[in-house]
Amino acid sequence: MGGFRWTPSPRTRLEITGGQRDGTKTVNGSFNTAIGQTFELSLSYDERVQLDQERLLDALPTTPGDIDPLQPPGLPFSLRNTATKTESASARLSGRFGTTTISMNGSWQRNEIELASGNTTDEKTLRGQISLTQPINRDLTFNASGSITDRDFSAAAINSQARDDTDYRGNASLTYTGFQRLALTLSYGISTRASSLDIQDFTENSISLSATMRF
Repeated sequence: MGGFRWTPSPRTRLEITGGQRDGTKTVNGSFNTAIGQTFELSLSYDERVQLDQERLLDALPTTPGDIDPLQPPGLPFSLRNTATKTESASARLSGRFGTTTISMNGSWQRNEIELASGNTTDEKTLRGQISLTQPINRDLTFNASGSITDRDFSAAAINSQARDDTDYRGNASLTYTGFQRLALTLSYGISTRASSLDIQDFTENSISLSATMRF
């Protein structure tokens, strides 16, 4: 793999790389820039070729905080030592208005499975998210976010039964940092799934209180 990085100014950067693995060519690119004093824009496109074992390791959580019972599971796969090409594209626009920070994210992903056999199948994911951070005072901060994720499992259908899931998620939280080393966060979350398979439909609500201690 090789490529180049261009930084025409401290506020703008472009990077493009390309290469080949397992007989499959890949290209990657990212662009970041600041728009005035208010907005930041990030664009990226990524192609990766991985074996099933590598995909499994990437999906494993590394800390307890990475385990989220409300987050939909990743796309299914089996350990057959096959190569999968993952294409993903994302865009992020964030802005700061006084003390309020708003960000909007969009992403698309496609997995091409069974590259070696030449008989590839696709799995697709489309996701949109918006989040807001608003300090209320010196010690209290309000956060809110909402997202929509559409996953097409048709390529990995079990018993020839296609499946398409749409997940809606919302979260709101208050964080208090008035203690010297302790931060407290109270949050409420809701997650709803609408699936082409009725048995996969669900709605979950959660209320949690967490504490973070610095030493």
